[in-house]
Amino acid sequence: MKIGVLSDSHLHRYDDDFAATCLTAFVDCELILHAGDFVTLAAADIFAEKRFWGVCGNMDEQAVCKRFPVVQRLDVLGRKIVLVHDLTTLSQEEIASSACVVFGHTHIPANIVSGGTLFFNPGSASGKRNTGVGSVGILEIDAGISGKIISICSNHISGRR
Repeated sequence: MKIGVLSDSHLHRYDDDFAATCLTAFVDCELILHAGDFVTLAAADIFAEKRFWGVCGNMDEQAVCKRFPVVQRLDVLGRKIVLVHDLTTLSQEEIASSACVVFGHTHIPANIVSGGTLFFNPGSASGKRNTGVGSVGILEIDAGISGKIISICSNHISGRR
């Protein structure tokens, strides 16, 4: 199973090119996760045709925080995945009992296994606060769980804050 992951969009609106870029990156994904800082609900609307889970981040509008909780705990093919914006809000016990922790907030991509847990941060989908090159990720669940970071061009993104 493939899972598309994005975070830290920090955008008020999305143009058609950005939506197409994300949908192309996640074409084979059965599930999409967003690790917060949508800013508005527009990022969720892009994935209306897919199974979608998200969490609110520290920069999200009230409408986002009303729709999405701070933490999502998912069981995907028998593996516990915790979705959160800020990794520091989780307890060590919760981290240790998870197969994968998906987080955002830092805008720095991470794909690290430590203590048997995959720590996965797709980076910033909009590329804000770095080179302007955004990134998203793919998690793949088969006999185990693994991740891959994908660079995406953010030239097609409108509404940058």
